Amino acid sequence: MENIVGVQISDRTLSVAVFSIYFPPTSNKTELVAQLSVTLEGLNGSCILIGGDINMRHPLWGPEVSDHRSSDEGLPFVDFIIKHKLNIWNDPNSDPTFHTTRAQTWIDVTVASAALDFAAHTWQVTTRTLSDHNYLEYNLGELERL
Repeated sequence: MENIVGVQISDRTLSVAVFSIYFPPTSNKTELVAQLSVTLEGLNGSCILIGGDINMRHPLWGPEVSDHRSSDEGLPFVDFIIKHKLNIWNDPNSDPTFHTTRAQTWIDVTVASAALDFAAHTWQVTTRTLSDHNYLEYNLGELERL
């Protein structure tokens, strides 16, 4: 799948499946969320960490912004989060995850299994980038802590 890249990181005590995702603005988001869901269903007992540009907005990961997109366009991803029992790390009060001279919005998301929640408080948006997408930073620390 060209929009989903994953890697399994393991040590003696823990296995974490890390995914980077990109949902193009004009893509069928429901179909891409379904593909991601099928990918996760093939994993056994792994902690999951997903981050990426989903090009969907929702009040759970960012404030209401008036533009051409509906604020409930993120519902397929919200359903996915609930189905897979993932937690949203984004702070809806953060700086925007996407920022240009014409617009700013919150379309980049980080979600993870509850076992990784110890690191959620380190999630932050870094605005000093050369990209129109700001960096999302977080620190998992040492995996042995789990």
